[in-house]
Amino acid sequence: MIVFIFSISFIKGQVNCPFNTPEFPFTTDDDGNLYSWSANLYHPNQMGGAQIINAISFKLDNGGGNYTYSNIEIWVRNSTVTNYASNQGYPGNTGFTQVYNGNISFTGNGIYTISFSTPFAYDGTSTYEVLIENQGGDDHTWYSPWFDRTNDAGSGIYPGKVGWGWSWNNAKTNGSRRRFNLAIGGGTGCNYTLPVTLTTHNLECINDEVIFTWTTEAEINNNYFVMEGSDNATDWVELNKVKGAGNSRVITDYRLSIDNVYKYYRLSQIDFDGASERLVTFVANCEMKKDFNLFPNPATNYVDIHGENLSSLSELRVFNYCGQELNNISFDNDRIDLSGLPKGLYFIQIGLTSKKLLIK
Repeated sequence: MIVFIFSISFIKGQVNCPFNTPEFPFTTDDDGNLYSWSANLYHPNQMGGAQIINAISFKLDNGGGNYTYSNIEIWVRNSTVTNYASNQGYPGNTGFTQVYNGNISFTGNGIYTISFSTPFAYDGTSTYEVLIENQGGDDHTWYSPWFDRTNDAGSGIYPGKVGWGWSWNNAKTNGSRRRFNLAIGGGTGCNYTLPVTLTTHNLECINDEVIFTWTTEAEINNNYFVMEGSDNATDWVELNKVKGAGNSRVITDYRLSIDNVYKYYRLSQIDFDGASERLVTFVANCEMKKDFNLFPNPATNYVDIHGENLSSLSELRVFNYCGQELNNISFDNDRIDLSGLPKGLYFIQIGLTSKKLLIK
């Protein structure tokens, strides 16, 4: 039996309702169907809130010796799909993010962790869709591994589907829906009540601010919200707090303005007893105005740059008075080397901001 587990940065109330069945994504049967894929849907009440997902782990109980599956691809996305009832075929990978491409080797029973090539930000409110593709075309054991799956979802509900074939193109033409999907480990039940029911959320970049808005339709024991920022989705900095509604059954709108620029933001809520729940993770592409000063100016051999919102000088551009960009400019930290430039008027540009520099 193989148990499918998501390795994530936060788990609360996840699904753990086993339904054992010999199933894909790894086809190991001996009837010529050497290629396969498996698609699975996980609703917000199964996922335990917004989170950064970094890995997937497989627990193998019927190892069957040493073998390697080649050309395994794993794709994930925040999805609007909630049921595979209308389409039982291969979903394609449009709109997905590829988080793994490589081989998976087994050397007996145990847990095998597959780290993502890039962290994936699950937003906490969408359906989390996982697509696993086995394109290697190898049959390494005479019997199929077993996966731990969720309980039967009931008539008309299909959170999973699989496909298989004698070639990868043939596998994509086949498919069968399932009333269960691969189980997520770590929880104690199939469902739980969220302390905050989030209905909408949005991020906007306006002038030099990042504006967050969100709406709740219900809050239980909610003391306050916390907004955090990160450049790498691993190290987080608390930016601000917003008072919650406590206990509420009416629609409540929230707005928060932040002047700190990060790639990732995440919103959490904190109960009166200190318990927390991550609600949504944002991925931002905000271009903030870069304001800076040049010293000394006029300059001779060098000029130092001082300013706000300058995480690096990777955007720095230097132009002469004719508007021609100079590409062979060297700098160390915040200092530009001017020793190779003739005297005259120049323009230093970072982002959308440009400053005059006189070299004498």
